[in-house]
Amino acid sequence: MEQIENLKSLVSRQHDTISQLRQQLAEAIERGNQALQQTTAGVPMFWLWVLLLLAALLLAAFLFKRRQYAKAARRLNDQELRMNNLSMELNRQREELEKIKAATAVPDGSDADASATQTGGDTFPVSAPASPVAPVSPAPQKSGSAQSQSDTFENMWRGKALYASLVNGSVERIDHWGREEITGLVEYYRLLKRSFVESMENDYNSLSRNHKLFLILEDLGKTDAEIQKLLNITQTTIRSLRFRIRAKRKNGNNDSSDDSGQLRLFF
Repeated sequence: MEQIENLKSLVSRQHDTISQLRQQLAEAIERGNQALQQTTAGVPMFWLWVLLLLAALLLAAFLFKRRQYAKAARRLNDQELRMNNLSMELNRQREELEKIKAATAVPDGSDADASATQTGGDTFPVSAPASPVAPVSPAPQKSGSAQSQSDTFENMWRGKALYASLVNGSVERIDHWGREEITGLVEYYRLLKRSFVESMENDYNSLSRNHKLFLILEDLGKTDAEIQKLLNITQTTIRSLRFRIRAKRKNGNNDSSDDSGQLRLFF
């Protein structure tokens, strides 16, 4: 009987142990399911925040680019309006120049007629011009002035085309530009920014045309990389140019400038 009781007691203890193990296993499974639910619920929220962050970054980039585009468009419109006004002014001045040329032109037969009038024929000696003819003497001076104005207008027209090629990026290199091209650009830029060109002429000691070209490129907003490509030079040369230009400021050290027509001579 005692053995039977012992066996029953052993079976009962084993049964209790198995029940406890089952309960622990069920609790472990429940905890695992809860942890899995929490993990799967957190993953979509994480990716949602990532997507929201990316959308915010894309929106900020879009707004920034849109602002830059609007600013560039306004600047281009202002430049076009200014160029149209300058074109109208140049046309007006060219018309005035044509009128001056027409007024100062001397007909081919006028000298012969004047000579015949003064001499009265071949049998009379040539006499001094009569007093009414005297006021005609300043005519050559007007002709020289008209020629100077014509040269100035031609430089401006040339400079306008060169300026447009720099602004719209249609030119890749300008290291072959000579005296006429650089002078034309400077004279046209004087119409756009007179104070800037006058500052180059008054605040520095004898800037060469090449130095003026470099300052104009910087004033147009060209980067060092763009200037290197346009002038076919290196970054070291750019630093050297800036040093030379600073040295030419009034009350500064002057260095000798090579004012030849080609950029390569001082680059």
